[in-house]
Amino acid sequence: MRRSLMANFLDQLVQIKYRKKSPEEVEKFLRKKILKGESTYSLPFYLRFRSDINEHHTDGQQVYYLNSSSESDTLVVYLHGGAFVDEITPFHWKAIDRIAYQSGCPVIVPLYGLMPYATHKEAFNFVEDVYSYLLLNYPDKKVVFMGDSAGAGLALSICEYFAENDICLPEKLILFSPWLDVSMSNPEMDDFTDGDVMLSPPGLRVYGQTWAGNLDPKDYRVSPMFGNVDCLKNVTLFVGSKEIFYPDIVKFYNMLKDAGSCCKLYTGQELGHAYPVFPTREGRKAIREAVEEIKKV
Repeated sequence: MRRSLMANFLDQLVQIKYRKKSPEEVEKFLRKKILKGESTYSLPFYLRFRSDINEHHTDGQQVYYLNSSSESDTLVVYLHGGAFVDEITPFHWKAIDRIAYQSGCPVIVPLYGLMPYATHKEAFNFVEDVYSYLLLNYPDKKVVFMGDSAGAGLALSICEYFAENDICLPEKLILFSPWLDVSMSNPEMDDFTDGDVMLSPPGLRVYGQTWAGNLDPKDYRVSPMFGNVDCLKNVTLFVGSKEIFYPDIVKFYNMLKDAGSCCKLYTGQELGHAYPVFPTREGRKAIREAVEEIKKV
Protein backbone atom coordinates (compact mmCIF):
# COMPACT_ATOMS: atom_id res chain seq x y z
CA MET A 1 0.00 0.00 0.00
CA ARG A 2 1.31 3.47 -0.87
CA ARG A 3 1.99 5.85 1.98
CA SER A 4 -0.55 8.63 2.36
CA LEU A 5 0.38 12.21 1.46
CA MET A 6 -0.14 13.17 5.10
CA ALA A 7 2.40 10.55 6.20
CA ASN A 8 4.94 12.02 3.77
CA PHE A 9 4.18 15.56 4.98
CA LEU A 10 4.53 14.58 8.63
CA ASP A 11 7.90 12.98 7.90
CA GLN A 12 9.09 16.40 6.76
CA LEU A 13 7.51 18.15 9.75
CA VAL A 14 9.00 15.68 12.21
CA GLN A 15 12.41 15.99 10.54
CA ILE A 16 12.33 19.74 11.11
CA LYS A 17 10.95 19.74 14.66
CA TYR A 18 12.57 16.60 16.07
CA ARG A 19 15.73 16.48 14.01
CA LYS A 20 18.29 13.87 14.97
CA LYS A 21 20.56 15.12 17.73
CA SER A 22 24.23 14.35 18.29
CA PRO A 23 25.48 13.46 21.80
CA GLU A 24 26.86 16.99 22.14
CA GLU A 25 23.51 18.54 21.20
CA VAL A 26 21.69 16.28 23.67
CA GLU A 27 24.01 17.25 26.51
CA LYS A 28 23.61 20.95 25.63
CA PHE A 29 19.83 20.54 25.54
CA LEU A 30 19.80 18.92 28.99
CA ARG A 31 21.98 21.69 30.44
CA LYS A 32 19.60 24.31 29.05
CA LYS A 33 16.66 22.54 30.69
CA ILE A 34 18.44 22.60 34.04
CA LEU A 35 19.10 26.34 33.72
CA LYS A 36 15.51 26.99 32.67
CA GLY A 37 14.11 25.17 35.69
CA GLU A 38 11.24 22.73 36.04
CA SER A 39 7.75 23.95 35.16
CA THR A 40 4.22 22.66 35.65
CA TYR A 41 2.56 21.22 32.56
CA SER A 42 -0.48 23.07 31.21
CA LEU A 43 -2.93 21.51 28.78
CA PRO A 44 -2.87 23.57 25.54
CA PHE A 45 -5.92 25.83 25.47
CA TYR A 46 -6.58 25.16 21.78
CA LEU A 47 -7.03 21.39 22.11
CA ARG A 48 -10.57 20.08 21.73
CA PHE A 49 -11.54 16.67 23.08
CA ARG A 50 -14.49 14.44 22.26
CA SER A 51 -14.10 12.82 25.69
CA ASP A 52 -14.38 14.65 28.99
CA ILE A 53 -10.97 15.33 30.53
CA ASN A 54 -10.11 16.10 34.15
CA GLU A 55 -6.86 16.78 35.97
CA HIS A 56 -6.04 15.09 39.28
CA HIS A 57 -2.91 14.71 41.36
CA THR A 58 -1.14 11.70 42.83
CA ASP A 59 1.85 12.34 45.08
CA GLY A 60 1.77 15.94 43.88
CA GLN A 61 2.10 14.94 40.22
CA GLN A 62 -0.43 15.44 37.47
CA VAL A 63 -2.70 12.65 36.27
CA TYR A 64 -5.30 13.25 33.55
CA TYR A 65 -8.48 11.21 33.27
CA LEU A 66 -10.40 11.00 30.00
CA ASN A 67 -13.87 9.49 29.78
CA SER A 68 -13.97 9.21 33.57
CA SER A 69 -17.76 8.87 33.65
CA SER A 70 -17.66 5.73 31.47
CA GLU A 71 -19.08 2.55 32.99
CA SER A 72 -16.72 0.32 31.00
CA ASP A 73 -15.20 -2.57 32.92
CA THR A 74 -11.77 -1.76 31.41
CA LEU A 75 -9.38 1.03 32.39
CA VAL A 76 -6.56 2.12 30.09
CA VAL A 77 -3.34 3.62 31.47
CA TYR A 78 -1.37 5.50 28.79
CA LEU A 79 2.31 6.46 29.21
CA HIS A 80 3.46 8.98 26.62
CA GLY A 81 6.76 8.96 24.77
CA GLY A 82 9.37 11.63 24.22
CA ALA A 83 12.74 10.03 25.08
CA PHE A 84 12.00 10.61 28.80
CA VAL A 85 12.76 14.29 28.25
CA ASP A 86 9.92 15.81 26.20
CA GLU A 87 6.50 16.52 27.63
CA ILE A 88 3.32 15.09 26.19
CA THR A 89 2.43 16.62 22.80
CA PRO A 90 -0.85 17.57 21.09
CA PHE A 91 -0.28 14.56 18.79
CA HIS A 92 -0.36 12.35 21.88
CA TRP A 93 -3.52 13.98 23.20
CA LYS A 94 -5.41 13.59 19.93
CA ALA A 95 -4.44 9.91 19.70
CA ILE A 96 -5.39 9.32 23.36
CA ASP A 97 -8.72 11.08 22.79
CA ARG A 98 -9.41 8.80 19.82
CA ILE A 99 -8.61 5.76 21.99
CA ALA A 100 -10.98 6.95 24.74
CA TYR A 101 -13.77 7.89 22.33
CA GLN A 102 -13.61 4.76 20.19
CA SER A 103 -13.12 2.28 23.03
CA GLY A 104 -15.56 3.87 25.46
CA CYS A 105 -13.04 3.22 28.25
CA PRO A 106 -11.64 5.64 30.81
CA VAL A 107 -8.04 6.49 29.90
CA ILE A 108 -5.66 7.54 32.66
CA VAL A 109 -2.57 9.54 31.67
CA PRO A 110 0.07 9.90 34.42
CA LEU A 111 2.55 12.68 33.61
CA TYR A 112 5.63 11.00 35.05
CA GLY A 113 8.74 13.06 35.82
CA LEU A 114 11.12 13.85 32.97
CA MET A 115 14.84 14.39 32.65
CA PRO A 116 16.86 16.20 33.86
CA TYR A 117 14.67 16.49 36.97
CA ALA A 118 13.80 12.79 37.29
CA THR A 119 15.08 9.36 36.37
CA HIS A 120 13.51 5.92 36.06
CA LYS A 121 13.29 5.69 39.86
CA GLU A 122 10.81 8.55 40.28
CA ALA A 123 8.80 7.38 37.26
CA PHE A 124 8.54 3.84 38.63
CA ASN A 125 7.34 5.06 42.02
CA PHE A 126 4.76 7.40 40.51
CA VAL A 127 3.27 4.95 38.00
CA GLU A 128 3.18 2.22 40.64
CA ASP A 129 1.26 4.56 42.97
CA VAL A 130 -1.25 5.38 40.21
CA TYR A 131 -1.67 1.68 39.40
CA SER A 132 -2.08 0.77 43.09
CA TYR A 133 -4.78 3.44 43.41
CA LEU A 134 -6.69 1.95 40.48
CA LEU A 135 -6.44 -1.59 41.85
CA LEU A 136 -7.63 -0.46 45.27
CA ASN A 137 -10.50 1.73 44.11
CA TYR A 138 -11.64 -0.26 41.07
CA PRO A 139 -11.08 -3.90 42.06
CA ASP A 140 -13.60 -5.20 39.53
CA LYS A 141 -12.04 -3.36 36.58
CA LYS A 142 -9.53 -4.79 34.13
CA VAL A 143 -6.49 -2.64 33.39
CA VAL A 144 -4.69 -2.25 30.07
CA PHE A 145 -1.31 -0.52 29.84
CA MET A 146 -0.63 1.45 26.67
CA GLY A 147 2.16 3.76 25.59
CA ASP A 148 4.44 4.88 22.83
CA SER A 149 8.21 4.95 22.46
CA ALA A 150 9.85 5.72 25.83
CA GLY A 151 6.48 5.44 27.59
CA ALA A 152 5.89 2.03 26.03
CA GLY A 153 9.31 0.87 27.21
CA LEU A 154 8.53 2.21 30.67
CA ALA A 155 5.26 0.24 30.70
CA LEU A 156 7.13 -2.97 29.89
CA SER A 157 9.83 -2.38 32.50
CA ILE A 158 7.24 -1.66 35.17
CA CYS A 159 5.33 -4.85 34.32
CA GLU A 160 8.54 -6.89 34.58
CA TYR A 161 9.13 -5.19 37.93
CA PHE A 162 5.56 -5.99 39.05
CA ALA A 163 6.09 -9.66 38.23
CA GLU A 164 9.37 -9.77 40.14
CA ASN A 165 7.67 -8.24 43.19
CA ASP A 166 4.47 -10.33 43.08
CA ILE A 167 2.24 -7.42 42.05
CA CYS A 168 -0.61 -8.45 39.76
CA LEU A 169 -0.02 -7.41 36.17
CA PRO A 170 -2.35 -5.52 33.85
CA GLU A 171 -4.53 -7.70 31.67
CA LYS A 172 -2.81 -6.53 28.50
CA LEU A 173 -0.10 -4.26 27.08
CA ILE A 174 -0.63 -2.40 23.79
CA LEU A 175 2.57 -0.64 22.78
CA PHE A 176 3.51 1.68 19.94
CA SER A 177 7.22 1.48 18.99
CA PRO A 178 8.54 0.68 22.49
CA TRP A 179 12.08 1.77 23.35
CA LEU A 180 13.40 -1.58 24.54
CA ASP A 181 17.12 -0.99 25.03
CA VAL A 182 18.32 2.44 26.15
CA SER A 183 21.94 1.33 25.64
CA MET A 184 21.16 1.14 21.91
CA SER A 185 23.39 -1.92 21.61
CA ASN A 186 21.84 -3.69 18.61
CA PRO A 187 24.13 -3.10 15.58
CA GLU A 188 21.25 -3.93 13.21
CA MET A 189 19.66 -0.55 13.90
CA ASP A 190 22.47 1.10 11.92
CA ASP A 191 20.80 -0.27 8.78
CA PHE A 192 17.72 1.85 9.57
CA THR A 193 19.27 5.19 10.48
CA ASP A 194 18.94 6.69 7.01
CA GLY A 195 15.24 5.85 6.81
CA ASP A 196 14.32 7.05 10.31
CA VAL A 197 13.63 10.80 10.16
CA MET A 198 13.28 11.20 13.91
CA LEU A 199 15.72 9.02 15.85
CA SER A 200 19.45 8.36 15.88
CA PRO A 201 21.38 5.98 18.15
CA PRO A 202 24.16 8.34 19.39
CA GLY A 203 21.82 10.98 20.81
CA LEU A 204 19.39 8.45 22.25
CA ARG A 205 22.27 6.65 23.95
CA VAL A 206 22.99 9.79 26.01
CA TYR A 207 19.32 10.15 26.96
CA GLY A 208 19.27 6.47 27.95
CA GLN A 209 22.35 6.72 30.15
CA THR A 210 20.95 9.80 31.87
CA TRP A 211 17.57 8.14 32.45
CA ALA A 212 19.26 5.03 33.89
CA GLY A 213 20.94 7.12 36.57
CA ASN A 214 23.04 4.76 38.69
CA LEU A 215 21.76 1.67 36.87
CA ASP A 216 23.50 -0.24 34.12
CA PRO A 217 21.71 0.88 30.90
CA LYS A 218 21.04 -2.82 30.25
CA ASP A 219 19.19 -3.23 33.54
CA TYR A 220 15.62 -4.33 32.78
CA ARG A 221 14.24 -1.40 34.78
CA VAL A 222 15.31 0.88 31.93
CA SER A 223 15.78 -1.65 29.13
CA PRO A 224 12.96 -4.24 29.21
CA MET A 225 14.63 -6.19 26.39
CA PHE A 226 16.87 -7.68 29.08
CA GLY A 227 14.13 -8.53 31.59
CA ASN A 228 12.17 -11.69 32.19
CA VAL A 229 9.61 -11.80 29.38
CA ASP A 230 8.06 -15.05 30.66
CA CYS A 231 5.73 -12.96 32.84
CA LEU A 232 4.31 -11.01 29.89
CA LYS A 233 1.32 -13.03 28.76
CA ASN A 234 -0.66 -10.63 26.57
CA VAL A 235 1.23 -8.09 24.50
CA THR A 236 0.38 -6.26 21.27
CA LEU A 237 3.16 -4.37 19.50
CA PHE A 238 3.10 -1.79 16.71
CA VAL A 239 6.25 -0.83 14.79
CA GLY A 240 7.12 1.09 11.64
CA SER A 241 9.33 -0.77 9.19
CA LYS A 242 11.54 2.31 8.67
CA GLU A 243 12.38 3.08 12.31
CA ILE A 244 15.61 2.22 14.09
CA PHE A 245 13.70 0.31 16.79
CA TYR A 246 12.38 -2.15 14.21
CA PRO A 247 15.09 -4.85 14.74
CA ASP A 248 14.71 -4.76 18.53
CA ILE A 249 10.92 -4.89 18.41
CA VAL A 250 10.87 -7.86 16.02
CA LYS A 251 13.44 -9.61 18.22
CA PHE A 252 11.36 -8.89 21.32
CA TYR A 253 8.21 -10.18 19.62
CA ASN A 254 10.00 -13.45 18.84
CA MET A 255 11.16 -13.65 22.46
CA LEU A 256 7.54 -13.30 23.58
CA LYS A 257 6.42 -16.03 21.17
CA ASP A 258 9.15 -18.35 22.41
CA ALA A 259 8.02 -17.68 25.99
CA GLY A 260 4.46 -18.70 25.13
CA SER A 261 2.97 -15.23 25.36
CA CYS A 262 -0.25 -14.33 23.60
CA CYS A 263 1.33 -11.67 21.40
CA LYS A 264 0.67 -9.85 18.18
CA LEU A 265 2.80 -7.61 15.97
CA TYR A 266 1.41 -4.92 13.65
CA THR A 267 3.97 -3.60 11.18
CA GLY A 268 3.42 -0.30 9.40
CA GLN A 269 5.12 -0.84 6.05
CA GLU A 270 7.31 2.10 4.99
CA LEU A 271 6.22 3.99 8.12
CA GLY A 272 8.27 5.60 10.85
CA HIS A 273 8.56 5.72 14.61
CA ALA A 274 5.35 5.70 16.70
CA TYR A 275 3.25 6.06 13.56
CA PRO A 276 -0.09 5.31 15.34
CA VAL A 277 0.24 8.56 17.30
CA PHE A 278 0.12 10.76 14.21
CA PRO A 279 -3.10 11.88 12.43
CA THR A 280 -2.50 10.08 9.16
CA ARG A 281 -4.60 7.47 7.41
CA GLU A 282 -2.14 4.85 8.65
CA GLY A 283 -2.13 6.23 12.19
CA ARG A 284 -5.93 6.27 12.46
CA LYS A 285 -6.08 2.69 11.16
CA ALA A 286 -3.57 1.66 13.84
CA ILE A 287 -5.65 3.33 16.55
CA ARG A 288 -8.71 1.40 15.35
CA GLU A 289 -6.66 -1.81 15.51
CA ALA A 290 -5.48 -0.93 19.01
CA VAL A 291 -9.05 -0.25 20.13
CA GLU A 292 -10.10 -3.65 18.81
CA GLU A 293 -7.33 -5.16 20.92
CA ILE A 294 -8.68 -3.32 23.98
CA LYS A 295 -12.14 -4.72 23.32
CA LYS A 296 -10.76 -8.26 23.35
CA VAL A 297 -9.69 -7.94 27.01
